Amino acid sequence: STLSQVVAVSNSPENELAVYPNPTLDGVFTIQGIQLERDQVAVYDADMHLIRTHVGAGLDPVIHIEDLPDGTYILVVRSGDDIRATRVVKASRMR
Repeated sequence: STLSQVVAVSNSPENELAVYPNPTLDGVFTIQGIQLERDQVAVYDADMHLIRTHVGAGLDPVIHIEDLPDGTYILVVRSGDDIRATRVVKASRMR
Protein backbone atom coordinates (compact mmCIF):
# COMPACT_ATOMS: atom_id res chain seq x y z
CA SER A 1 0.00 0.00 0.00
CA THR A 2 1.04 3.60 -0.56
CA LEU A 3 0.81 6.31 2.07
CA SER A 4 0.61 9.97 1.16
CA GLN A 5 0.76 13.05 3.28
CA VAL A 6 -2.42 15.12 3.27
CA VAL A 7 -1.79 18.86 3.26
CA ALA A 8 -4.44 21.47 3.99
CA VAL A 9 -4.29 24.79 2.21
CA SER A 10 -5.83 27.67 4.10
CA ASN A 11 -8.05 30.04 2.12
CA SER A 12 -9.10 32.30 4.97
CA PRO A 13 -8.87 36.05 4.20
CA GLU A 14 -6.13 36.68 6.80
CA ASN A 15 -3.94 34.10 5.05
CA GLU A 16 -4.50 35.39 1.51
CA LEU A 17 -1.41 36.24 -0.47
CA ALA A 18 -1.18 39.74 -1.90
CA VAL A 19 0.27 39.30 -5.39
CA TYR A 20 0.61 42.21 -7.79
CA PRO A 21 0.25 42.93 -10.59
CA ASN A 22 -2.19 40.12 -11.26
CA PRO A 23 -2.61 39.51 -14.12
CA THR A 24 0.99 40.25 -15.02
CA LEU A 25 1.79 41.42 -18.55
CA ASP A 26 5.58 41.06 -18.35
CA GLY A 27 5.78 37.90 -16.22
CA VAL A 28 7.14 39.67 -13.15
CA PHE A 29 5.16 40.04 -9.92
CA THR A 30 5.65 40.74 -6.22
CA ILE A 31 4.32 38.71 -3.31
CA GLN A 32 3.65 41.13 -0.48
CA GLY A 33 4.05 40.20 3.17
CA ILE A 34 6.36 37.20 3.04
CA GLN A 35 10.02 36.87 3.97
CA LEU A 36 11.79 34.27 1.85
CA GLU A 37 14.58 33.65 4.32
CA ARG A 38 12.00 31.50 6.07
CA ASP A 39 9.34 31.03 3.38
CA GLN A 40 9.53 29.03 0.18
CA VAL A 41 7.55 29.83 -2.98
CA ALA A 42 6.74 27.10 -5.49
CA VAL A 43 5.30 27.89 -8.93
CA TYR A 44 3.02 25.24 -10.44
CA ASP A 45 1.28 25.14 -13.80
CA ALA A 46 -2.52 24.72 -14.02
CA ASP A 47 -2.08 20.92 -13.91
CA MET A 48 -0.10 21.23 -10.65
CA HIS A 49 3.25 20.29 -12.20
CA LEU A 50 6.06 21.99 -10.29
CA ILE A 51 7.75 24.58 -12.53
CA ARG A 52 10.25 26.11 -10.10
CA THR A 53 10.95 26.93 -6.46
CA HIS A 54 12.21 30.19 -4.96
CA VAL A 55 13.97 30.36 -1.58
CA GLY A 56 15.92 33.13 0.13
CA ALA A 57 14.88 36.24 -1.83
CA GLY A 58 14.13 38.54 1.15
CA LEU A 59 11.02 40.53 2.08
CA ASP A 60 8.25 40.96 -0.54
CA PRO A 61 10.05 38.83 -3.15
CA VAL A 62 9.77 39.49 -6.86
CA ILE A 63 9.04 36.31 -8.83
CA HIS A 64 9.91 36.01 -12.52
CA ILE A 65 7.87 33.86 -14.91
CA GLU A 66 8.56 35.84 -18.08
CA ASP A 67 10.11 32.74 -19.68
CA LEU A 68 6.89 30.75 -19.21
CA PRO A 69 3.98 30.73 -21.67
CA ASP A 70 0.87 32.81 -21.01
CA GLY A 71 -1.56 31.06 -18.70
CA THR A 72 -2.63 30.51 -15.11
CA TYR A 73 -0.08 29.49 -12.50
CA ILE A 74 -0.50 28.51 -8.86
CA LEU A 75 1.84 29.94 -6.24
CA VAL A 76 2.26 27.91 -3.08
CA VAL A 77 4.01 29.61 -0.17
CA ARG A 78 5.27 27.30 2.56
CA SER A 79 6.43 28.69 5.90
CA GLY A 80 7.01 25.91 8.40
CA ASP A 81 3.71 24.04 8.63
CA ASP A 82 1.70 26.94 7.13
CA ILE A 83 0.86 26.60 3.44
CA ARG A 84 -0.88 29.32 1.42
CA ALA A 85 -1.78 29.27 -2.26
CA THR A 86 -3.07 31.69 -4.87
CA ARG A 87 -3.43 31.89 -8.63
CA VAL A 88 -1.60 34.30 -10.89
CA VAL A 89 -2.24 34.95 -14.55
CA LYS A 90 0.43 35.74 -17.11
CA ALA A 91 -1.15 37.44 -20.12
CA SER A 92 1.59 39.13 -22.13
CA ARG A 93 -0.55 39.35 -25.26
CA MET A 94 -3.78 41.26 -25.32
CA ARG A 95 -6.54 39.04 -26.71
